[in-house]
Amino acid sequence: ETATREEESGPTSADTTLSAGQATAHFPAADLATFRTITQDTLSQVQAGNQTAAKARIKDLETGWDDAASTLRPMDATTWAALDSRIDTALHAVRASTPDTATETQTLTALLDSLQ
Repeated sequence: ETATREEESGPTSADTTLSAGQATAHFPAADLATFRTITQDTLSQVQAGNQTAAKARIKDLETGWDDAASTLRPMDATTWAALDSRIDTALHAVRASTPDTATETQTLTALLDSLQ
């Protein structure tokens, strides 16, 4: 599975190349709104201490992102790679064998900021 292979590679330098508004300038607003909703839902579950629900909800993000990749990546490969890196970082944080709420919150908040 592609997502698993990408997750294992960890964050890349693309993670630092995303500027404010870059995602909204290059990708459909409806797609970004969906990803923001899922990310916010995941963050809310983390903050509520419901790790099981957070893991389930972030799976929706992974699936949605992977499903949209063939459409989004050709629109702007650089922005796609930067967002993909941030999503991978959030996936790692939420799925960690010993999750850290602060790390989860930070990665999910950074992802939300990137999706603006």
